Amino acid sequence: MSYASGPMLGKTVELLISNVFICNQTYPDSFEYLNNQECRDKANDWLAVVGRSTCSTSDYRVFWAGYQDVDDADSQRAIRQQFSDVINNLEVIVRWMELASSNSEDGKHISPGQLISEPDLLKRIVSGPSQLRRLKTIARSRYINVSTDDTAKMLKNIIAKLTEAGYFVTENKSSMKHRATGKWAWLYSTMKFIAAHEGLLDDSDQLTDNQETLFSE
Repeated sequence: MSYASGPMLGKTVELLISNVFICNQTYPDSFEYLNNQECRDKANDWLAVVGRSTCSTSDYRVFWAGYQDVDDADSQRAIRQQFSDVINNLEVIVRWMELASSNSEDGKHISPGQLISEPDLLKRIVSGPSQLRRLKTIARSRYINVSTDDTAKMLKNIIAKLTEAGYFVTENKSSMKHRATGKWAWLYSTMKFIAAHEGLLDDSDQLTDNQETLFSE
């Protein structure tokens, strides 16, 4: 049996159908599998049975399952829900991304594979009143929904929410270090799409027709 048809095929397809994002930080074995064109073709053959197919960013840093038939009512509902979730939470996630970036050593946006130290980030944030106000605004948002005034707890809850959403994996619980996943690459791709296609926010037909562009670079 070839590698493409081996045990990783079933495992990877199962992950894709469950709507998770597959990257080197979350599912390294399946990520390696999908980076092989022959393997990706095999996965697409299986996914086609349920009307799905693999999608990725242009740099192949993250994979997920899209919908083949955008005219299907169920597919349209799922795509619109995905888009709605992105729009509803985007402002808060971007606010946090900018806060984290401005308090990082290099000042760059978060990238897949980057390690975030919660204690180090907290130390930088508490050094200035404006940083604390930004953190509190994020924590009080509907998406995070934290009412505590404890700065450490605010930060912990924000990172926990983003981890739950797939943007981080906790690498070391005792030292509170978190690894950024490939979902950040997906987010940047989606933000570029939204910036270039603002009209789609009010046009659901164009939205579903542009599913592949929306969720890939």
